[in-house]
Amino acid sequence: MRQNDNRMRERALQYDIFIHVDGDGAGAGAKAGEYYANFLREQNYGRNAVFSDFLFFVEKEIDFNRQNDVVPTSQRFGLDKRARLTLHFDYDLFSEASDDLRYKIALNAILYLLNYWRDSLKAPKGFPLDKVIADYQKRLNSDNLLDKTFENIYIKLHNPFRFSFMRRHVYALAETDIRFNTNDIEKHLNNNLYKRNFGDSIREIFFYYDIFDFNDSRYQRYIDGAKPCEAGKEEDLLMLEQYDSVLFIGADKKEQIRYLSEGILNAIKRIEKMKQKPKKFNVEKFYETIKTLMNEYAKIA
Repeated sequence: MRQNDNRMRERALQYDIFIHVDGDGAGAGAKAGEYYANFLREQNYGRNAVFSDFLFFVEKEIDFNRQNDVVPTSQRFGLDKRARLTLHFDYDLFSEASDDLRYKIALNAILYLLNYWRDSLKAPKGFPLDKVIADYQKRLNSDNLLDKTFENIYIKLHNPFRFSFMRRHVYALAETDIRFNTNDIEKHLNNNLYKRNFGDSIREIFFYYDIFDFNDSRYQRYIDGAKPCEAGKEEDLLMLEQYDSVLFIGADKKEQIRYLSEGILNAIKRIEKMKQKPKKFNVEKFYETIKTLMNEYAKIA
């Protein structure tokens, strides 16, 4: 058992720190990552240690779509046992800081995100997050690196509402025939959705979709048979939609975006037909918001 614990302990050292900045600054992330890894090597959190990525961004124009936190409380939708915690640094304050100060900012940002994880998200069963926080804070303090005054540098959305595209299959249509980019659309949606409130029961929508020839008998249409919507246990909602590839072949970018948008809106309407519809989710408001945002995107695409 001890040997297995040691193996898990070594695997748990896969903690990555990323800093995206126009100019210098990435070195602070690498140095902070090494410090945190060394801290973990001296601990023993057992077999329930969680792999983690800490992503720090420094941008003149903040892309809140990047603040996409994932914690492994569930294996739903293929999420693995790995946490991803994200944070923006104030561009001016971080860019003007010395290398030593940037290093301290990054070290304390890890503590900031660990506290955020505990207070705003959920920790996996058996993972001693409280102890990790207490031990890491004690280590920073003993090394004279603890500094809570940096919190004015950190820019963090707490539980923002998100929309995620999850393409399943595309048949009878070449990649070059797809004119739209769901990453760009997702960015546009999420940089607006975080400002909105649709209720307390749903915080993230996963939109799964297929594109295939409806006249091809090899492919089954699940919209009429399987559940078109499914609510998860982690304040998420899965929506399903299928598109006839005939609509997309030869269509220009704006036409394809219109077809994509119509399918999304149809999927939202089906939420009302769920047997266990989310009780505190304003479907009508969400429908109108997505309709407006997709129309806005179509104009600038």
